Amino acid sequence: MCLLGVAWMWRTSTRPRVGEDFTTLAPIEKEKRRAETKQLDAQIKDIRKSAQAKENKRFTLQISENQLNTLLQDRLDLSKFPITNLRAALDPNRLTLKGDASYRGFPAEARLAGNIEVQNGALAFKAESLEISGVPVSSLRDKAETEITKGLQKLLQEAPGKIDRVEIGDRTMTIEGITD
Repeated sequence: MCLLGVAWMWRTSTRPRVGEDFTTLAPIEKEKRRAETKQLDAQIKDIRKSAQAKENKRFTLQISENQLNTLLQDRLDLSKFPITNLRAALDPNRLTLKGDASYRGFPAEARLAGNIEVQNGALAFKAESLEISGVPVSSLRDKAETEITKGLQKLLQEAPGKIDRVEIGDRTMTIEGITD
């Protein structure tokens, strides 16, 4: 019993690292990150042009943790999802999302962890755990998994192509595929 208590204390005190809170960044840092994200936009635009020209060209997208957090902050509509201040961390084979939520009328921290896989030429998020204020909440995990998958696909919808590989590394995600 004592061993379980120690394991629980270790687990709750050693939380996975999650990206910086975008809202607390200095304006100059926000602009720097938005400029970096524009470079990613340019890559996606090139992929779209290649697809429109029917070039069947291979592509590789490198997305940094900072770019992902900027995209989450600026482009992901969370108005229909009860989480605000969403941010992400990229660790080898693991995407961790953290945000502020209201759970049963109380403010809480929501933390969703899992991996991203390729399914039918598109990205799909596979949730491993969902916690609200450190308590596992498996009843909402599938809904969260579906919403994150939709969000990922929406962020990349302007890059028409078939994705055949995704790898999450330390603070980076690599997506490879071929244009349609």
